[in-house]
Amino acid sequence: GRVVVLDARDENAFGAASRAIAELMPRVLDALNAEDANGFGDPREHARPLTENLRAVGFLANRAGDAVVTLWNAASPAFSDADPTTASDVNAREEARWHAAARAFRRDLGLKGVVSRRKKKPPRVCGADRVYETAAVPTFSSLRAAASSKTSSAADAEEVETTSSDEIELLRLCMVEGAFSNPNADVAERTAGWLRETTRRALAERGEDAAWFSSSTASTAKKSRKRKTRTRLTELYCGNGTHTVNLARAFRAVTAVEIEPRLCAAARENFAANGVTNASVEATPAETFSAARGGDDEKQSQPNDDFILVDPPRAGLDPTTVSLVRRYRTIVYIACDSRSLVRDLRERGLGATHELRRAAVFDHFPYSEFCEVVVWAERRRET
Repeated sequence: GRVVVLDARDENAFGAASRAIAELMPRVLDALNAEDANGFGDPREHARPLTENLRAVGFLANRAGDAVVTLWNAASPAFSDADPTTASDVNAREEARWHAAARAFRRDLGLKGVVSRRKKKPPRVCGADRVYETAAVPTFSSLRAAASSKTSSAADAEEVETTSSDEIELLRLCMVEGAFSNPNADVAERTAGWLRETTRRALAERGEDAAWFSSSTASTAKKSRKRKTRTRLTELYCGNGTHTVNLARAFRAVTAVEIEPRLCAAARENFAANGVTNASVEATPAETFSAARGGDDEKQSQPNDDFILVDPPRAGLDPTTVSLVRRYRTIVYIACDSRSLVRDLRERGLGATHELRRAAVFDHFPYSEFCEVVVWAERRRET
């Protein structure tokens, strides 16, 4: 990813941030310090509405520089004097002052939005609470053409590169404030390309052609209605649907699962923005989804010939979800902690039922000890 190296003499520089955030941070700091220094009047009037009980500042930005700033404020203190003003009037006045200050802050810094989060209170939002990233990924057709132009051994050994504009598909992805989004868009593009190439290879082993179903042209869409791919994709921990959008058109249908309702809403927005019509998302924990499908019931755990992608948190998969995942013919496991992946393969049985076919490491989190480890596994053949 892009790492910004700022002047080492600047004590406010944060080199681990994206360029957009690194350049914005000192400007935000100056603006907040100016408000804090220039407050006036009775403190009960909250003359410093943005910095009142300010505890932290968060940033969400895309590579184009669109940004949302989140202000984490502790709840305002309660006053118990004899002021006859009702509580509702005080709250209305406080809200009006905050929005006026936030509008000026947003305008002066060129922000897409400003959000204030306070414990046990709904967030305040001025402007937008999301930004949109554009990701460039190779088309399935270009991956097939590139693979067919090489020997099989070369295709296995090398990453497929695409450079021509007609070999690239642009995805528009919504990222929501206060919910997880990938912090490294450059590496996320590389990951998306790897996932497409892996999907192409896995479907090719089944005699299915991902390129056949990935085009959004009217002529191909008409053909697709006559000859649909057999394989379905189940995706657990789908977040805002980035992987779903990237892979959906290679499959007959996609069922995506995510526990966070705001991310489910963002996923649906991303489906619509990218013309994905064969995917749905369920707002439920992965363990609940797995249990409902007999993931923890050996009597119901019959083999499933479909394809599953899991992108769990660092804790990895729970035992019920492992039981469900083992039933699928093809597994793609995206691990943000390799130790959890090793545990699920060795101790929880994924390695006993499936063999690894491909693996890659992506450094999504520079300056941290964690890397994304992605593996493709296929069900072992009975001998």
